[in-house]
Amino acid sequence: MTKEVVAEHPPAKDYHDPPPAPLLGVGELKLWSFYRAVIAEFIATLLFLYVTVATIIGYKVQSQNDKCGGVGILGIAWAFGGMIFVLVYCTAGISGGHINPAVTFGLFLARKVSLLRAVFYMVAQCLGAICGVGIVKGIMKHQFNRLGGGANVVAPGYSKGTALGAEIIGTFLLVYTVFSATDPKRRARDSHVPVLAPLPIGFAVFMVHLATIPITGTGINPARSFGPAVIYNRHKPWHDHWIFWVGPFVGALAAAVYHQHVLRAANVKTLGSFRSSRSNCGHINPAVTLGLFLARKVSLLRAVMYMVAQCLGAICGVGIVKGIMKHQFNAFGGGANSVAAGYSKGTALGAEIIGTFVLVYTVFSATDPKRSARDSHVPVLAPLPIGFAVFMVHLATIPITGTGINPARSFGAAVIYNQHKPWHDHWIFWVGPFVGALAAAVYHQYVLRAAALKALGSFRSSRSN
Repeated sequence: MTKEVVAEHPPAKDYHDPPPAPLLGVGELKLWSFYRAVIAEFIATLLFLYVTVATIIGYKVQSQNDKCGGVGILGIAWAFGGMIFVLVYCTAGISGGHINPAVTFGLFLARKVSLLRAVFYMVAQCLGAICGVGIVKGIMKHQFNRLGGGANVVAPGYSKGTALGAEIIGTFLLVYTVFSATDPKRRARDSHVPVLAPLPIGFAVFMVHLATIPITGTGINPARSFGPAVIYNRHKPWHDHWIFWVGPFVGALAAAVYHQHVLRAANVKTLGSFRSSRSNCGHINPAVTLGLFLARKVSLLRAVMYMVAQCLGAICGVGIVKGIMKHQFNAFGGGANSVAAGYSKGTALGAEIIGTFVLVYTVFSATDPKRSARDSHVPVLAPLPIGFAVFMVHLATIPITGTGINPARSFGAAVIYNQHKPWHDHWIFWVGPFVGALAAAVYHQYVLRAAALKALGSFRSSRSN
């Protein structure tokens, strides 16, 4: 028997937002579940600081005599992101898995938690951080005192304004990810979302650490900064400490406003609007938008508006990087794409075409409505293969072009860096991705989806083929 795919998108079902949390929440003081949640936040933050600060100190010990020794910045970023993934997974069903006063603050602003719960959580998080760092000092006191105690400070060569901006933007990314990953609309639509939510949150922490460790050591969590400052107790961490409260709280405020009053504006109550936009969101790449337009997934007007928005966003994003680290930006090429020495323009063009083909083909496959109809977990898992496709293409093509496969990514860096070489090669990073997107659209729509087969029987029967 076959299962008919009667529509690209299932019919909408009614959806209602959960009621807001009480403003004060005094009644929660009578509930054991409240105290259990506070304890969970304390223990989770203790474990988070213990593992991450121990990783930092261990890396500094190993790299003293060997610059290639230890886990490196990448390993430190993995420690922070991985621990958030693990601890959010463990505590989400008990306390919500905040483990960060900035996250708690953002959720309070969105009326997800009461004021009383927010205050208790923040106190528990800070106490847990102090205890976690205290354990690290107890285990390796000499190394802890000699190597900075894992405390956050503004790195030499950066201003306090630069550090503040890095903390605001980094926390915005984290808290925005928290809102998106835990959106009750998604939970109503996809049963897998609550289980998978810790994964994007952990990845957000990981990515922010890669970007901002050289600037501030990465705070984006006032408790993470407060614990080492208390235990290490030196002038420099305390002198810069305000940055690691103000920055995260401003970033959390911005994320709450953006998610609640822009993305969730007008409080649309049906999942129909959310479902219908599945193929229209998360492009972040003019080549992806072009491919989806060619497949009639988006209109011409939407495609053009998306591409303009993507290019403007890229310019602004790179502009912020230049504002934060102007000297380093200019000295190291501004992240601009160009053809590497030893490679021809034809080679670079081919690399961009094939790399973009892999990406856009993955987008089509991961978001195929046949798969969505067959497997309910496909929509929520789609970002995973898409992200891995980008990762793998970068491994292959960074030595050739620095990897474009996204005209907006190349355009933003070219505009802000504004040197001859990136502009001279720039056409490659539009022509290559657009040709690759065209090829992927034709392959998926007219070869793999030939004749627009509507029965899942044919799809199921070809699984192993």
